[in-house]
Amino acid sequence: MRLDKWTIKAQEALQEAQQLAVKSGHPELTNAHLLAALLGQEDGLAPPLLQKIGVEPTRVKAQVMLLLDKLPQQSGGNGRYASPELQKALANVEDEARKLGDEYVSTEHLLLGIIGAKDDAGRLLRDEGASREEVLKGLRALRG
Repeated sequence: MRLDKWTIKAQEALQEAQQLAVKSGHPELTNAHLLAALLGQEDGLAPPLLQKIGVEPTRVKAQVMLLLDKLPQQSGGNGRYASPELQKALANVEDEARKLGDEYVSTEHLLLGIIGAKDDAGRLLRDEGASREEVLKGLRALRG
């Protein structure tokens, strides 16, 4: 994972996800943390992209927060590790960028990585109608 090939917004989303995990006392950083960060970004692409495909971002964010509330907590220590599903999602984001002809990893690539994950955050997005195909259609429409 080369963060120098990530946009500022993508880097900020990952940092915000880490901060959310720390603040919540979660020892494991998950796709749910990353999704919450993407949905919380001011001027971010994830909320309008989801809205474009008929998925209500505020509803998804509320459900993500419920997922986060169920995660185990630990007090003390500042070590955070990425869940296996988050590691897989992050490993795929550079491929997603290349497939779309983008030089840099952006927030839409992070969203696509989460959608492909076999965890609760990925399932949540897919159940709400945010399939890879739909997100790509919405992305094309937003890019005009």
